[in-house]
Amino acid sequence: MVDLVVIRVLRSRAAAQPAASGWLGGMAHPSIGRAMYAIHQNPSDLAAKVAMSRSIFAERFTQVVGEAPLRYLTRWRMTLAADLLRSGSSVGEASRLCGYGSEAGFSRAFKIHYRQSPGGLHPRFDRSHAGDHDASIRKSATIQQTRS
Repeated sequence: MVDLVVIRVLRSRAAAQPAASGWLGGMAHPSIGRAMYAIHQNPSDLAAKVAMSRSIFAERFTQVVGEAPLRYLTRWRMTLAADLLRSGSSVGEASRLCGYGSEAGFSRAFKIHYRQSPGGLHPRFDRSHAGDHDASIRKSATIQQTRS
């Protein structure tokens, strides 16, 4: 029921603002909407059939959505990757599912986008005890030095 209400609100808003921009405006545009749908369905394959040249598509996408298609795609891939990592997927699996050819390239892009490595979002890495772990290593080293 909630899904139907959300869909109805979005449709009403789109109808009330025919010159909408951003995500909603992009989805309402016939060609750009198909491309955005393809990005959201399969971010590893941006070969959407939009029936326009690359330069015209890029220009129109940027006008309608407010950001370049590759920037939008990267942001969407990083959002998916963060969700996958938080749910327990490995870095390699998240990399592959988000359309990256190499784990190293994915890790670099992730670190640029989120300012932390992808492993930092994995549930196995509990950041609340990371400082405790470092402190115990320092304490261990201090004990070793005093014994010597």
